[in-house]
Amino acid sequence: MRRFGLVAVASLALVAGAHGSAAKVDVLAKIKVGAQPCSVAMASGSAWATVFADDQVVRIDPATNNVVKRIAVNGGPCGITFGAASLWLMNFGTSTVQRIDPATERVTATIQVGTQPYDIAYGFGSVWVTNYGDGTLFRVDPAKNRVVRRIRIGGGPRGARDLALGSVGRKSLAGFGDAH
Repeated sequence: MRRFGLVAVASLALVAGAHGSAAKVDVLAKIKVGAQPCSVAMASGSAWATVFADDQVVRIDPATNNVVKRIAVNGGPCGITFGAASLWLMNFGTSTVQRIDPATERVTATIQVGTQPYDIAYGFGSVWVTNYGDGTLFRVDPAKNRVVRRIRIGGGPRGARDLALGSVGRKSLAGFGDAH
C-alpha cells in the first residue's frame, strides 16, 4: 500500500542516483531514524525523513549521519517535500498536511485535506496533495496556509506518478487516478 518498508538511506540513495549517472550507487551510511521510515526531502543543508509509526519528522545531519532533531507531527506522516521556505508533509492517519519551518524546527500550520492523502509535491507556488480515499487533488496556498482548490480526478490517485508537475510552454498540472 505505501512505502513503509523503505529505509531513509534507501530514499537518499535514490535521490543521489537520480541526479547522477546510471552507475551503481554506494550506500555510505545506514541511519536509524525509527519505525517505518517513509520518505526523505533535502532542505536547509539537512535530510528530513518522515517516520510513519513514530509520528515524527527527523532532521539528519549529512556530515555526521546522525539524527539531530525529532519533531512530533500528526498521525502517519509519509510524503514530504520542500517549497516556499518550508517543509510540507502529508499525514495519512489524520488526513492533514503540516508545514514545518526548518529554521525553528517547529510545525507552523496544520491543514485538513481530503481522505487518505497519498502523496505531496510543491510546484507553481503551491503545495499539491493527492487523496486516495476520495479521488481528489488538493491545491494548498502557502501564503494562506489553506486549501484553495479541490479537483475531483476520480479513481484512487497514488504517488509521484499520479502527481505530475510540468511546464510545456505554459503552466500545467496533471493528476491521474486508476484509469491510466
